Amino acid sequence: MVLIELFKLFKVIDLNVESTKMSIESLLNLFSIVLFPKEVFTDLNNVLYMKTIMDRIFLLDFKVVPSLIIPKDREIKKNKKV
Repeated sequence: MVLIELFKLFKVIDLNVESTKMSIESLLNLFSIVLFPKEVFTDLNNVLYMKTIMDRIFLLDFKVVPSLIIPKDREIKKNKKV
């Protein structure tokens, strides 16, 4: 829940980039360093990887369950008329 609210705030800040001078790219760069434990940042490649993870999390639609995680048998039952 906190992460969702944080990303909502990021969107507002990004929409007002002219005033805030903070794009979504800058925000995700900054917070990728803050949100992950410092032990994972052993080299630049790890930092870049964490940034990629943040980018992908930001693009998720938290209101919809991704279809990839729904087992195929449930998907079929869901579409069947009872």
